[in-house]
Amino acid sequence: MSKSSPKSKRAEVTSESGTSGGTNTGVEETPRGSANRALETSASEDPSKARIFLSFNYPELKDLGKHFLTLSSATAVFLLTFVEKLIGSNASFNHLIKACMASLLLSIAAAGTGLFFNYIAGAGASGAIIWGIGKNRFRELTIATYVLYMLAGSALFFAYALLAYATLYR
Repeated sequence: MSKSSPKSKRAEVTSESGTSGGTNTGVEETPRGSANRALETSASEDPSKARIFLSFNYPELKDLGKHFLTLSSATAVFLLTFVEKLIGSNASFNHLIKACMASLLLSIAAAGTGLFFNYIAGAGASGAIIWGIGKNRFRELTIATYVLYMLAGSALFFAYALLAYATLYR
């Protein structure tokens, strides 16, 4: 009895299946198979970026959003509570106070939406699929989160400027 080498066994399988150039895996090469391989390749590149996002960017963005939300909400409550003491009985500053409240509400809405987008991006980066967002699309939501936080910060700054103006020039 002669021993056959692994190379000769591979050749036997190849010759039996009628294909050439390798072992028979039982899977036909189709365009869909090549598309799946392309998806696996792009997904295999993303784990390092997803890991970086989950370990650093996600918690930092979450904390930033919570801070914006806390500051905006606290300022709105403070403004509603002490509006008469801040501007006195001068009715000419009512439009400034209304603009300040609108700006604070915009900041609260932008920060809350940014927190939600950051959550969806974090879930996508960790492999969960929410709204069809997987590992390949979490960066788009991260960019949207940054834009929403810039809007929240700008609206908060604008509200503080209006509040300072109404307080100082009453």
